[in-house]
Amino acid sequence: MCVIVYSHNNKETLEQLVKLLKSQDYPSSCYSVYVILDNCTDDSEVLLSSELSINVFNIKNMDTVGKTQAYSVLVEKLSQVHGLDALVFLDAKYYIRHDFLTDVNFYLQKHAAISTYLEPIISRKLSFVEKIRFVYEKYMANFVEAMRAQMGLSNILNSNAFAIKKSLLDKVGYIAVGDINTELKYTLDISAKGERVFSTPDLKSYSDFTNCTHKYPDFGKRIELFNTYIKQFDFRRFNHVELMCSLIAPNWLTVLFIYIALTCYSFHVYFIADLKTILIQAILLIVAMFAGMVAAKIRTNEIGYLFLYPLYTLCRLVYNFPVLAWGRAFIKKASAPSTVEKMLVNVWVSDGKKNYPCKLELVSDSGLASVTFINNKGKKYTTKNNHLRMTDALQELSVKLSEHGLVLKICQCCKYFQPNIDGSTNMVKGFCNYNFTDRIPGDVLQTLIWNTCEQYENLNIVNLFQNIGKK
Repeated sequence: MCVIVYSHNNKETLEQLVKLLKSQDYPSSCYSVYVILDNCTDDSEVLLSSELSINVFNIKNMDTVGKTQAYSVLVEKLSQVHGLDALVFLDAKYYIRHDFLTDVNFYLQKHAAISTYLEPIISRKLSFVEKIRFVYEKYMANFVEAMRAQMGLSNILNSNAFAIKKSLLDKVGYIAVGDINTELKYTLDISAKGERVFSTPDLKSYSDFTNCTHKYPDFGKRIELFNTYIKQFDFRRFNHVELMCSLIAPNWLTVLFIYIALTCYSFHVYFIADLKTILIQAILLIVAMFAGMVAAKIRTNEIGYLFLYPLYTLCRLVYNFPVLAWGRAFIKKASAPSTVEKMLVNVWVSDGKKNYPCKLELVSDSGLASVTFINNKGKKYTTKNNHLRMTDALQELSVKLSEHGLVLKICQCCKYFQPNIDGSTNMVKGFCNYNFTDRIPGDVLQTLIWNTCEQYENLNIVNLFQNIGKK
């Protein structure tokens, strides 16, 4: 097995996780550990400098690439390793037990993909809303997910702590992690290959509850996925059909309203089944629900929080309703003093054969950065997102230009550029590391992100990983 740990400024938890991985009771010759440091600024690199048994992939002098892209590049590199049977992915914010890899190995004998059950660590007193979330997730993990596993059904992949056989990874053809919507789509792609994501409370990972972001798929995304996968409907793949149909599953409050409506209707008019049958089914459903609470070890004082969860989701839905969200943003923007700063600079854009003079308008509005690109014909393009740092806005623009076969030739995109992380939001300054012929050794050559020169070389993430691998 190959254990891949992703870290972005998680020095404290990373140190503990590395110790736990080194003390596993699984044979050390049967697994290797790779740690990805994604643009860490908390001295994580120094922490791992003496760990000779840990393979470190350090991404620095560039923006954070994200978990999916970092995993994808490393997985592609590891695909050439002989004898690799499975990959285990862990977020550095998670902890594991000393027998974790032994348990992973046990379950991988039976299942091609396994997802760990998250045991939250409560380090402080929870708020009222956090208690609702905590009890609901406890019920889902201890009862719903456990029962789905026992019935041979698939659970949604937990991308922060999961394992997958290399043979299945090759079948799916890609690795995608991140938010719950991405995890849901990846789970559906796994089930489309005839496999399921197995989850059991016996295989646990641990994390502070404050690091456990509440995850529930967007209703619109679920409908979109349902419309996509309904075209692949195949009764021979029961697990895939069941998982696809579960995308439109209602919560208990919706079911309650449906039963009330059926009861009232069948009291006056015969509707498929008579009133007695509907009432008996409703009673059995209620008994089953309370039996599930007992199985999930929901305490008496937690039952109220569980029943409040649908109200909580309704409040979230209302709070994030587009009209209300737009109104809050408008009021906030109107009440906040606007401090707009603009700067127009000259840059070069290349199509691989010729350089074209263009302009960039760097805009900082109340601390949020955006960039307007103006070509030599006067046409403009403005980045769609507002960023906390000017470097991120330029990164978005450079990606957009690359889609049209163009390269933005500025220091920000050059492999010799090192940003000056001085705590400011825009961070437009940096250093040039190119060894010019007349450069004095040890001399610090300062530059700005929109500068360029004849020694410009485009930054390539794949090449960056290859260079680290060689080292």
